[in-house]
Amino acid sequence: MNDPMQAYEAALTQHRLAVGRESWITTLSSPGWQAQLLARWLLRVTAHTVTLAEQLDHRVVGVDRQAMIGEAQAIDCWLTAHRYYHPDATALLAAPLLPGAREFVLLYEDVAAGPHPQCHLAIRYEFGQLWLRIGPNVLQGCDRTFGADTRCYAAIANQVDLAAERTPIDGRHLAESLNEGSDTLAAMVNVGQRGLALYSAFLVECLRLADADLDFSSSAREIV
Repeated sequence: MNDPMQAYEAALTQHRLAVGRESWITTLSSPGWQAQLLARWLLRVTAHTVTLAEQLDHRVVGVDRQAMIGEAQAIDCWLTAHRYYHPDATALLAAPLLPGAREFVLLYEDVAAGPHPQCHLAIRYEFGQLWLRIGPNVLQGCDRTFGADTRCYAAIANQVDLAAERTPIDGRHLAESLNEGSDTLAAMVNVGQRGLALYSAFLVECLRLADADLDFSSSAREIV
């Protein structure tokens, strides 16, 4: 395969498909996803993404920090109004990085300090690819759950829109970088696979914690 970008895509296709077959993706895609679970998952993803973004070049995750904070607070209010037990948004926003998020940050730092710093393009590209895959189902679930209260998912909707806008551009930059040096293909593939796996693990960790939150009554201690 002479085109390095085609070789990269071929190498990543199976990894993307494997992520797509994982049970958490099935949960995201299910029309019967519990409103409480979705709201708690989104609260955690939103709050923990604020912490994650503070540790990274904003171009990697591309989030609006204030919008994410506002979204976490809006979900907190929605859960409170419906008398659903949930971790406090303020506490989650002040919590340290989750282990999965920490591994994602360490990957980015290792790449930046390594022999192929341009491989950060693969992290950005796979981040966008994953949101392009899961974004529509997440937004459908948000619409079913929150209805007209778009404050609860406006930042995530923007994240999905940004992925649609930016991922093709990131793909072109990735292709240009691969064309500049044939020795970067293996490194780019490796970083892309690891970035996809680690960011997926972060989202799964948020889902696991959100599921655990469901097991606590309103009198239980908060999990942060």
